[in-house]
Amino acid sequence: MDTRNFAPKFFNTRWNSIDKSAYDLLHGVLVPEGFDSNVYYKELESIENDVNENLGQGPNILLTKDYKNYKAKDAEGKDLVFGAASLNVGLREFLQHFGPFNLLEQFKAISKANGLKYLIVLGRASETQRDFLLFTEDPDYLEKWKKEFERYRSVVGLQNASDLSNMPQCFCYSYRNLELTRKKLEPLWREISKSL
Repeated sequence: MDTRNFAPKFFNTRWNSIDKSAYDLLHGVLVPEGFDSNVYYKELESIENDVNENLGQGPNILLTKDYKNYKAKDAEGKDLVFGAASLNVGLREFLQHFGPFNLLEQFKAISKANGLKYLIVLGRASETQRDFLLFTEDPDYLEKWKKEFERYRSVVGLQNASDLSNMPQCFCYSYRNLELTRKKLEPLWREISKSL
């Protein structure tokens, strides 16, 4: 459970008074006396951000636990589906730990299972940098997407990530604009899809 969704600033967007009533009821029944939820949630958050803990879950779980499918249109107005996964680890650690061949097989399996034109994976490289990877089985589409994405280099704050770019069927960048979450990048991805 992503406990950050219950932050007060998300009231009436990600949770509401019904959720609060259910929480209070469960809390009264299930939580032992003297339980400090702040300590518990800090512990959960530290586990959530622990690189070794995350990598120990395996590539499939990492790629699917914070994953979403999106529908878009291509340049001809045809429907397409793309997916986006957010990782709590950097792509470098992810690639080193599981290996490019294994990850390509995972990307293909997720793409096939969800009928994806392409898959995007966002990794947390550091406190000041994120990594971006795009995978597709269509090499021509990959080159077109990469060329179109370059137009947004200054908006996103893209930097080449040559050490990540040696995977076939993928291209990778790093970016420093940490406000650009998956949700904020989605319109850009849709726009690029529509132009190809």
